[in-house]
Amino acid sequence: MKFSRRDFAKILPIGALMPAHILNKIAQEYGGEGANIQTSGILANIDKVYDEAIVVDGIVITRNWDEASDKALSQSGYTGFNASLDSGSLRRALKTLSEWHLRIKNNPDRFIGATSADHFIQAKKENKVAVMMGFQNTTMVENNLDNLDILYQAGTRWIQLTYNQRNLVGDGCTERTNVGLSDYGIELVERMNELG
Repeated sequence: MKFSRRDFAKILPIGALMPAHILNKIAQEYGGEGANIQTSGILANIDKVYDEAIVVDGIVITRNWDEASDKALSQSGYTGFNASLDSGSLRRALKTLSEWHLRIKNNPDRFIGATSADHFIQAKKENKVAVMMGFQNTTMVENNLDNLDILYQAGTRWIQLTYNQRNLVGDGCTERTNVGLSDYGIELVERMNELG
C-alpha cells in the first residue's frame, strides 16, 4: 500500500504511541473480528485532527522549486515549512533568500514569510503556508561573523551548524573524528544566540 506524505503524517503519532499489534487488537474490539487499524474507524477523526493542527515540515529542500513542488505543497496540508536554501557562499545564499522573498511577495494569497512562531499561527488562521528560511550548513557565513547579521536581516531564522564534512564551525556527521565545535564555531553560536 502506498501512503501519501499527508497520510503518513496523520498516522505517525499513533504509531509512535502504540505498537501495531496493540492498535489492531483495539480495532478488533471496536470493529469486530478481522478488523484492523485502517478499517476500524479509530482513525475516522484523524483528518479533522490533521486539518486543525499546525503541521510544519522541518526541512524542505527548495533547490529545484517548480510547479510540481507547488502542487505537492498544496496537497500536503502543511501550515509551514523550513526552506533549506543554498549555503554554498554568501552570494548564493543571498540570491536564494531573495528568490524566496520574491516568491512570497508574488503569492500573498498562499505564502507568509516566517520569522517567528507567530507567523505559523497566522498562516493557519489565514489558510496559507508559512516559509521559514534557513540553511543546512554555515559555509555561507564564511569566516566573517558579520555575515550572520546580513543573513539575519535578509530573513534567515535557522542555520544548521555543520553538514557532512568539517567546516570552519566544526566537524560534520561523516567525519572520522568528532571534535565538536571549533573556537570560531563557539563564537558563531554565541552570535546566533544574540541575534535570536
